[in-house]
Amino acid sequence: MVNLCDRALNKFAVWFASAAGVWQTLLVVMAIVLLEYFYPDVDPSGILLMFWLTIYSGITQPALAYVNDQAGLRTNAALNEELQLLREELLIIKSIAHKLGEE
Repeated sequence: MVNLCDRALNKFAVWFASAAGVWQTLLVVMAIVLLEYFYPDVDPSGILLMFWLTIYSGITQPALAYVNDQAGLRTNAALNEELQLLREELLIIKSIAHKLGEE
């Protein structure tokens, strides 16, 4: 069950961080705003829009934190790999310099 939840969260995070996720969200919000603008009797106080936006932000704020955390982990892994490559390169350069000094 945890694996399924993690996969679903990862899929949501990928969508949420994508251009498609931004545009789709914008279209849905604009559709609701336009519906309320042209049909004010649907939600005269605007409370339904605020209700749905509150729920949406309640879901997306933790998703944003999760996406940020995952990006940070990937960045750290890439930087650690780069650091390891630089250390190996330095050892090779030192070895070459040492051999050149022996000649």
